[in-house]
Amino acid sequence: MYKRFVVAGLSLCLIISLTGAALSQDTPKQAPMKPPAPEKAPQGKQFLGEVVKVDAKTKQVVVRSQEGDKTFNAAKATLSGYQTIADVKPGDKVAILYEEKGGKLTAQLIVNHAAMMKAPHPPTK
Repeated sequence: MYKRFVVAGLSLCLIISLTGAALSQDTPKQAPMKPPAPEKAPQGKQFLGEVVKVDAKTKQVVVRSQEGDKTFNAAKATLSGYQTIADVKPGDKVAILYEEKGGKLTAQLIVNHAAMMKAPHPPTK
């Protein structure tokens, strides 16, 4: 009978020690969440001028300034002050943000200067 108490006591001690060891283990920590990266504003060169010609089918826009005429591919351009590339008309004053790769000019953003000037501005304090 004495052996049963000793075995039961040792078993109980073993169970308690294993349970304590299991509970004391570190749980894996999650990596801290990083805030989402802010959207990058389009970057590139800027060209200000007057629209000379628009080809809505090929999405090409020719703009003239004191520097001369430049032809832009506007297929993927974001428009401000226009709904579609067909709304861009000769004589419009525009600002174009563009990239130059391999001698080709790709418009990223086309802004109608008149619409930009009419837009409400927040009050200054």
